[in-house]
Amino acid sequence: MNNTKLLLGVVILGSVLASTADAQVNGRGFPHPKFSFDRSHRGKTIPAVVGNRLNELASWYGRTGEQLKQLCETDRNLNLDRQGHLHYICQGLLPLRNAVLRGQTATGADVIESGPFPEEQTFLLHSKADAALVIYLDFDGHVTTGTQWNASFTGGAAITTPPFAQDADTTTFSSSELAAIQSIWQRVAEDFAPFNVDVTTQDPGADALVRSGRSDTRFGVRVCVGGSCYDWFGSGAGGVAYLNSFNWNSDTPIFVFTEQLGKGHPKYTAEAVSHETGHSFNLTHDGQANITEYYQGHNGWAPIMGVGYYQDVVQWSKGEYANANNKQDDTAVIAQTTGYRVDAHGSTIDTATLLEGMSPQAAGIIERAGDTDWFEFTTGAGQIGFKAQAWPTSPDLDIQLVLYDAMGAAVAKSSSEGMNAALDASVEQGTYFLAVDGVGTGDPVTAYNEYGSLGSFTLAGALMPVTGQAPVAAISTDVSGGEAPVAVVFSSEGSYDPDGKVTAFGWDFGDGSTSSEAFPAHTYEKEGIYTASLVVKDDAGLTSEPAKTQITVTAAPTQEPPVAVATADVTSGLAPLVVTFSGAGSSDSDGKVVTYRWDFGDGSAPSSEMSPTHQYANVGLYVASLVVTDNDGLESTPSQLKIQVDSEKQPLPFIAVGDVKLSVSSSRRGTLVTAAVTVVDQAGRHMPGVTVTGEWSGIVSGEGSRKTNRRGIAAISAPRTKENGVFTFTVTSLMLDGFVYQPDANLKTSDSISTE
Repeated sequence: MNNTKLLLGVVILGSVLASTADAQVNGRGFPHPKFSFDRSHRGKTIPAVVGNRLNELASWYGRTGEQLKQLCETDRNLNLDRQGHLHYICQGLLPLRNAVLRGQTATGADVIESGPFPEEQTFLLHSKADAALVIYLDFDGHVTTGTQWNASFTGGAAITTPPFAQDADTTTFSSSELAAIQSIWQRVAEDFAPFNVDVTTQDPGADALVRSGRSDTRFGVRVCVGGSCYDWFGSGAGGVAYLNSFNWNSDTPIFVFTEQLGKGHPKYTAEAVSHETGHSFNLTHDGQANITEYYQGHNGWAPIMGVGYYQDVVQWSKGEYANANNKQDDTAVIAQTTGYRVDAHGSTIDTATLLEGMSPQAAGIIERAGDTDWFEFTTGAGQIGFKAQAWPTSPDLDIQLVLYDAMGAAVAKSSSEGMNAALDASVEQGTYFLAVDGVGTGDPVTAYNEYGSLGSFTLAGALMPVTGQAPVAAISTDVSGGEAPVAVVFSSEGSYDPDGKVTAFGWDFGDGSTSSEAFPAHTYEKEGIYTASLVVKDDAGLTSEPAKTQITVTAAPTQEPPVAVATADVTSGLAPLVVTFSGAGSSDSDGKVVTYRWDFGDGSAPSSEMSPTHQYANVGLYVASLVVTDNDGLESTPSQLKIQVDSEKQPLPFIAVGDVKLSVSSSRRGTLVTAAVTVVDQAGRHMPGVTVTGEWSGIVSGEGSRKTNRRGIAAISAPRTKENGVFTFTVTSLMLDGFVYQPDANLKTSDSISTE
């Protein structure tokens, strides 16, 4: 292969998006708030310089203002550039007493003679080639232009990242450098194995790294791996990244400076790559409250978003160690962008992947806490074994194997071999299940738990030859379904063994219930379609294939309550008032009304008659109600009637005319005369809403009508005329619901005015 380090080959890619530094758009489609500062700011100083726009800035990063303020106060490595973009400046290797770091040679670089892949594949590596999202590890150099880095740190000048190098030769990749690149890729690929994202060393092109809009589903981030922070950035940083930049609308790289990481030491470099990429997914630092913003771990373990350089097991975390100051659920946050990888194997015993042959092999990924990959196999009697190997380089998955028999009972558990696991068991012939999952080593305060125990594994087994023939299961039922609840009697009659006898029965009714009887009965309480299965075992320990049948349970018909209808021959009158009630109009749509209960509302005893008669002795307003019950025992809602009982007929209140006053106005169109009629009640109060009707006489004639306003005055105008003379308006009627017009109470009925 051509191992020449071709920096010029990527100059164009770095320049494609030269105009994006002032137009960052996040994954939700929102442009970054515009800021302008004379310099960058860090940590505790950020809230003060942002001022009353803190909530606006925080929202762009998916946080509240208070959350961002707390983050700034606890992490001095969080920085704000001159355009207001948040970014992390993360430390390189810490000074150690021993100049030769763990695993390093005296020259500072971890020399690997050869990698696991052919050298010509070094820049063609993919962890999940079919994924739409990409983490591109760019080892062959890059020229970055037109990004926030250029705008804030180089005055707009291009940033040149040299190719990855562990020696002084910057023109050719040595075999050990290619091996180191492969090792770095392996470590980063393992960290991101749970997610639907491709960690690759193959340039995907600029379009695959830029999210052009919310509908764009193919995007990612470039990680420039090489050079020194002092080439352009300064500060001794091991890596820098803009927060939440993975889905930005520009090719804004992450920078990992290998000179500050043991000259490209594979472990240190890979830890920095995963850490900085975590920032691009909106993850922040894992530290300890009032102690450090970077937690360096304990007893061989550290969080990826802390400092992973100095521990063997480095995993994603959700802040369960002592004094943790960051409770971010790392995997959930990343998955908000990428989603989880689709599980290749069933996560329950019923969906187990079948292993075949005497030396079965499989591979898989535990992609989230609680995930278990299940496998099914049949073996002869004797000693069997399985070995599960974690990812060969810097694994995150601590594997446990558990062996179950055909009935789901645990038979054996693996012994730990570091992150790997081995299981040996002496078994009878039969069908078994093997569960693979990730575990921890104990309390996360002093060890680590299963949360971050995720990643790739391979599985290899050694089984015994099967002798004899497996039994055959047969299943039948007395009914195939019905309305809930459905009682079903199951039968295993017809099950047989060609060369022996059936000795055990395993029923799964499909609703979480099981049985080991030959002829069990089971009741399905809820609506649904259930698949019941039977597995039988013979005297040689062999297990049948499942026999299955379907039970369909429909919902019981909903019983409708009856409807009460109360009527009465009279609803008002003078005391004593006799009322005959009737419930004859009550009904039940799916049955019949069987009982009546009347409450007359006056404290008297209720009645159970359909049509009772009741006497109200006292004056008052009463509410009588009827409740009926149907043949299913369901009650209606009450049907109510209001009964008004009076002592004697009360006269309605009256209204009358309080005043009539005419006024004149003139214009070129003629003379306009208006009558202002005031209406009052018997107490002399002005009455709004009264319809006043009257007649005009004199030099004009006709009828006029108008309602009184809120002051009790109705303004009624005469027809306009150019003649002069006497105008007279006389009120003829007043109308208002609940009142009677009493003319003899009028204070004035008419008024006249002359225009001569």
